[in-house]
Amino acid sequence: MLGEPLALALVALLAGGGGAVAAVRLAVPLADLVADSVIADAVGMALLEAVMTADSPVHFLLYGGLVLWYWLGATVAAVGRSSRDDRGSGRPE
Repeated sequence: MLGEPLALALVALLAGGGGAVAAVRLAVPLADLVADSVIADAVGMALLEAVMTADSPVHFLLYGGLVLWYWLGATVAAVGRSSRDDRGSGRPE
């Protein structure tokens, strides 16, 4: 019973870390990141639906949750980067 929540938490953290890396290290703008991940999620779900049939639509919720964690990681990293840039530029806050 402990394995499933622990695995989901680890996957959520990895998704958030991936979003942070995309936003900071790869310098992907947040608007592009959001738009591209929505398209990727929609295409991925359509392909999964075409390839396999599931008894429950829970996979839509799980993958949507992964996208949300990805956005959260990217947003936190981008906000952190912009606040560091503001402090380093000498502009008053």
